[in-house]
Amino acid sequence: VIWNSGSSLSPICDNYVTYARTKYKLTALVIFDGYPENETIGGTKCAERAITPRKQMSCEVMFDETMIPTVSQEKFLTNAKNKDQVISILMNKFSSLNMACKKADEDADCLIVNSALALTPSVCGCHR
Repeated sequence: VIWNSGSSLSPICDNYVTYARTKYKLTALVIFDGYPENETIGGTKCAERAITPRKQMSCEVMFDETMIPTVSQEKFLTNAKNKDQVISILMNKFSSLNMACKKADEDADCLIVNSALALTPSVCGCHR
């Protein structure tokens, strides 16, 4: 989702929700990566983030839904704490529409697979 210049975070996040509702329906389970406070004790994903070049990384911004970002979407989201705050707003918006959402502790891959398996009925006599 591309952020509209001059929009506050509330309508920006509404656009994410509208996209998910339109493309995946209200029954979708939305899963987000997590961004741990202390990246030095994290797993593989934290290690990958640590070695990724920090080109024009944004500083941490304290904000709420009414704030209009003053930097580009790309730069704003290079900061893990900013990204984590946006995810919190998104999770509240999805939850208010009774759309299921989860946030992984770190990398969402495992949570995606485990959630899919939990939602999939037993097939061919196989049991979880």
